[in-house]
Amino acid sequence: MSMAKYICLRFFIVPMDDHLFTQTVHDDQKLIWFKEEFLENRDHKLASQEYAVRITEKEDNVFWGKLSRKHYHAMHPKTTDDIKDIVTEDWPYLEFLCDCSPGKQLIVIEYNSTVIYKISAMRTILDSLVSRAMFHHGYSVRFEPIIDDTTFWSIVEGSDGIYSLTFLLNSPNLFGAESEADKALEHLRGIFNNTRVKVTFDNESGRLKVPRKDIETYREYADKGGGEWTITTRTKGKKRRKKKHSSTQRALKISAEKMNDQTLATRLKAVYMNFLSKLK
Repeated sequence: MSMAKYICLRFFIVPMDDHLFTQTVHDDQKLIWFKEEFLENRDHKLASQEYAVRITEKEDNVFWGKLSRKHYHAMHPKTTDDIKDIVTEDWPYLEFLCDCSPGKQLIVIEYNSTVIYKISAMRTILDSLVSRAMFHHGYSVRFEPIIDDTTFWSIVEGSDGIYSLTFLLNSPNLFGAESEADKALEHLRGIFNNTRVKVTFDNESGRLKVPRKDIETYREYADKGGGEWTITTRTKGKKRRKKKHSSTQRALKISAEKMNDQTLATRLKAVYMNFLSKLK
C-alpha cells in the first residue's frame, strides 16, 4: 500500500486561428473527436520524448487509463569476471480518469514528479499531445488546473503590497459554469469572437487594490479551470522585493491510498468525487 497524489484539470476545445480545415460543429462533435484522438491506445512522440496512452476501462463518457513516459535505466549486473552495462527500457505511468460529459470536461491525473516533474510541464505535455491529434480537425485543446480556492486570497492578504494582477480567462467552451464571469465572457465572445480574455491591473508603487466583491467571480472562474491568474507582490521584511505568483504552477492536490485489493477505477472514482465536491 502506498500514498498517491492527484490533481484535476479542465480542458477547453478551441478553434485554431487561420486553419484551412477548421469546421464549425456542435460541441458534442468536438467531444467525439477528443475521445477518438486522445482516449485510445496510442503512442506519441513529442520532440525527443516518447509517450503512450493506454485506456483500461470506460463507461459512457468516463474513461480510465494510464499516461506513460519512456525512460531508460542503466543496470550493472556482476559476473564472475566483469561488471556488465545493460540499458533497460521502462515506461513509468500516471493513472488518470477523464470525464468527457458536457459541462464537466475534467481529467483527474496522478501527480508523480518522477514521471513528469512540474505541474506546468504536465499541462504543456497534455496540451501538445491532444492538440497534435486534433490538428487535422482544426482545433486545439487547453488544459487548466483546478486551484485551491483559498490560494489566491492568501497571497493577496499575505503580501505587503501588490504591483499587478492579471487574469487570462478562456471564453466559455463546453464549460457548465453559471456565474457573472461566465455570462460576461459569453457576451464578449458574441461581440469579438475571441477565445480568451486577458485583463491586467497595474500600480507601479505596489499599491494596487484588489476588492474581493469585484473580482471574486473571475477568481472563482479561473480557479475552477476556466483560466489562470498572475499576481506580482511585494514581500515583507527589510529586503523587500517583487515576487511573482502564478496559478499555472499551483494546483489543488488530493491524496489517496493505493491499496492492493483496489482497482484503478474504484480508486479514481473516489478521488474524482472528492474533487467534484470542492468544485461546487
